[in-house]
Amino acid sequence: MRVLGRKAAAKKPVRVTSELALFVLFAIVLGAVGWNLAQDEMKLRKEGKTATGTVVRVIEAPSKGGDDFVIRYALPSGRKADGTASPFLENDLKVGQTVKIRYYPEKTGRVWTEDRNSGVWLPTAFFAGAVFCLYYGRRRNIYRP
Repeated sequence: MRVLGRKAAAKKPVRVTSELALFVLFAIVLGAVGWNLAQDEMKLRKEGKTATGTVVRVIEAPSKGGDDFVIRYALPSGRKADGTASPFLENDLKVGQTVKIRYYPEKTGRVWTEDRNSGVWLPTAFFAGAVFCLYYGRRRNIYRP
């Protein structure tokens, strides 16, 4: 089939180079991490309990790129528990501020802020990175001399 006077390009067989194999391996790792994050998020939404807590302390953690927050909240039994949260985007919490949280009943020392956005976009970013690695690796492999 001719398109505007040009010969149709013959399809070349796919050569599996070490570079392509590396991109595929990296895509598999990114996809696995994204899958794990998505599964954790779904489990937290399904099995996690919600509560309203109060920020009682801010722990500065510049090496992590943000602060950790100690949040005190009431368990269904009436007992108070302190949990540490590391909000990915919401780093503007202040001592005394009320915040909605989620926690696992068996792990009351770790909490997640309810309004966090990382639960949706972080796995998506890893999946997008995996697709990009597959695309870019294949493209580099095709147009390599």
